[in-house]
Amino acid sequence: MSTSGEPAQDVLLQDILQYLKSHPQAKDSLEGIAEWWLSPPLRHGDHEEIRKALDLLMARGEVIRVNLGNGQIVYHGLEHASGKHRTIKP
Repeated sequence: MSTSGEPAQDVLLQDILQYLKSHPQAKDSLEGIAEWWLSPPLRHGDHEEIRKALDLLMARGEVIRVNLGNGQIVYHGLEHASGKHRTIKP
């Protein structure tokens, strides 16, 4: 999955979940997540690795992907969708 020098998927998962825990109303595109949601050493990383982490979080029910209808896709946590507080665990 990851090659030498690339962040491990579990670190990406942890960063994304931590960001959502700290910012429960956050939503952003893949590019925005790569720039703003990740810890500094991981920012601007491989978008394919970040997409794989987001896909896993969607499969686990931790993140939702929304197609805005204009070709743009955004991701957000469940708190954003429901408006309710939910504990997100890595």
